[in-house]
Amino acid sequence: IPDRAHQIQGDVGTSWVSEGPGEVAYLRNLSVGARYRHHWGRYGVGAVWGVSAWRSKDLAGDDDGIVAGLLGAELSVLSADGRIRSDVSGGLARLLEGTEIDQPGPIGFFADVRPVTYRITLNDRWRMAFTPASLALVVPEPSGIPLVDVQFRGVVAVEWQP
Repeated sequence: IPDRAHQIQGDVGTSWVSEGPGEVAYLRNLSVGARYRHHWGRYGVGAVWGVSAWRSKDLAGDDDGIVAGLLGAELSVLSADGRIRSDVSGGLARLLEGTEIDQPGPIGFFADVRPVTYRITLNDRWRMAFTPASLALVVPEPSGIPLVDVQFRGVVAVEWQP
């Protein structure tokens, strides 16, 4: 089934980590987002909105919960008759929930690379999408001592084509 020109997508991405062999894995980061995409044949551009949250150890060894709001743009390319999509996005990141050192408010940046997303057609308007490995760089506080998080994560999405 061919793609329609407009697509709206909701997605959830996460990664789980463990402190070592035999240790319990825990949720390292979580991203929730929405994308609007317009395609011309194989190529598309779009807008990205989302929230990225992660856990990080502070200097005392305690867990800090950090949340950044994301707003940006996306470029995408379809291949394999629309069953595979590759995309890259980037834009502004704003610290919403910080640490003792990094307070909410600053504006930084983010970049997200999803080299291979597998798309499964459910019907003429709906698709499921799975990105087994993506890379996100989120820098909501670029000044002073930068607050940087590198996220390797899997992403599951639902696409709707009006």
